[in-house]
Amino acid sequence: MTTPATASAALWDDKDPLMEAIALAVWEQCERQDYRATNDDPRNIAAVAATVARAFLLPDTAANADPGPEPWPTAEDAYAGAPHPRAEFEWLVNEAHAGRRNREWWLRRAAVVDRRSADLPSDHCLRDEHALELARFLIELDGATVTGDPRRYVRRQYLYWARNN
Repeated sequence: MTTPATASAALWDDKDPLMEAIALAVWEQCERQDYRATNDDPRNIAAVAATVARAFLLPDTAANADPGPEPWPTAEDAYAGAPHPRAEFEWLVNEAHAGRRNREWWLRRAAVVDRRSADLPSDHCLRDEHALELARFLIELDGATVTGDPRRYVRRQYLYWARNN
């Protein structure tokens, strides 16, 4: 292992959440002699710091996870490849009659109502309210936390579902 060249020493910043997370992880994971001294192999400290940095900076890629910090898609982007609303409503009716109202059914219902609502002039508030109601139901079904317009969540989830199915 070679000693890295540094131009200047790093300075602690009380307002830096990444530094705070790394310091806490090093404190919990590395050997120490007393309150002020951490005594461990620099490679162990680096491993802890890298793990914290990756978890802190990279989005979660677990299956079925919220897609993370990517921007909310517009209605046009989310529903670009979606089937015609009439075909989607037929699918919804057939699935409902067969007793299959799972998450996919609720997502597709929320998406088709959102899509129809987005195509209407703003004076058609009844469909907008219905789209919001379905979006809130899907958010509750998923146990998600969403701030702002709940319909953005439906659009992102529909786009994610459409790409993977």
